[in-house]
Amino acid sequence: MRFSQMCVFYFKMYFPIFLNISKVKILIVGAGNVALAKLEAILELGPGKNVTLLSKDFGSFAEKLADENGVGKILSEYSSDYLTDFDVVVAATDERQVNAQIAKDAKELGKIVNAVDDPANSDFIFGANAKFGDIVISTGSSGVSPVLSRLIKQKIQVFLPRNLNVLSDFLAKNKDLVRGKIKDLQTRRLFLQDVIEGEVAEEVEALNEKKAQEIFEDKLEKAILGQKNNGAVYFIGAGPGDPDLLTLKAVKLLSKVDVVLYDRLVAPEILSFSRKDALKISVGKTRDFHSFTQEQINAEIRKYALQGKVVARLKGGDVSLFARLSEEIDAIKDLNVPYQIVPGVT
Repeated sequence: MRFSQMCVFYFKMYFPIFLNISKVKILIVGAGNVALAKLEAILELGPGKNVTLLSKDFGSFAEKLADENGVGKILSEYSSDYLTDFDVVVAATDERQVNAQIAKDAKELGKIVNAVDDPANSDFIFGANAKFGDIVISTGSSGVSPVLSRLIKQKIQVFLPRNLNVLSDFLAKNKDLVRGKIKDLQTRRLFLQDVIEGEVAEEVEALNEKKAQEIFEDKLEKAILGQKNNGAVYFIGAGPGDPDLLTLKAVKLLSKVDVVLYDRLVAPEILSFSRKDALKISVGKTRDFHSFTQEQINAEIRKYALQGKVVARLKGGDVSLFARLSEEIDAIKDLNVPYQIVPGVT
């Protein structure tokens, strides 16, 4: 049996959910280094008033950390009676068997529980969080390797600008303005993506907020005027199938589209660059079987473009080689819909 197959039996997959910790009561059982590490992770993202430490002994650092952040303290041996008033339980003592018992007791009471370094007994795990103001990027390995998660977190912190929170604050300030001016959801989404990827974000990150606001409002007015039909078609070459060889422009455009018409040679990993809610339609052909004829593919491109959708025609290899590109362009020429051709690596 392969190691990757063995992992299926020993490790769970966890769905990442961001929990509003101001609305739940959290009990951390323990006050040693492990417990305090979990407490500090929680305090990075919210106040300590809904968090309580339960331990038979509190060191000076634990006392100080709890008191400075309004964290409750219960000086006592563990008893399942203490679990009743809490929604989330973190079993973080220095004894694995005690943590397993706490997890068992908590689950019997219907609590959500994390047993430190024990995925088998945990309903949730702590991610390695990179925080930029209101932006939080959490990395997890399903309990396989917290060290790997922390290394990925560090790479994220190095790669992304430290003042990313400034852009988040700028968007928050203009959120109601955009919603009030642009009623159409698709138009609003495309407008905000253009803002985040373009010169507005560059000016914000350079702390030129006044100039950024001027450019933002100018773009907003143009978006209002053009919001009746925002259809576009992108003819994108997916290259030889390796996601790492997809061009940066292809990745950027795929993230905008509403509909993807893709060939059979396009790898699932490449499709994942599109939005989760994008409609994905396989129009692939083999030598002996055509799920869609070329005429039907042309009709599909035309249909969605007429609906004002942003369409990607995603092809293996280079988009213009052996791929009937001219026919597909001809299908939309009379619609006055903008289109782009994005070559693929061959």
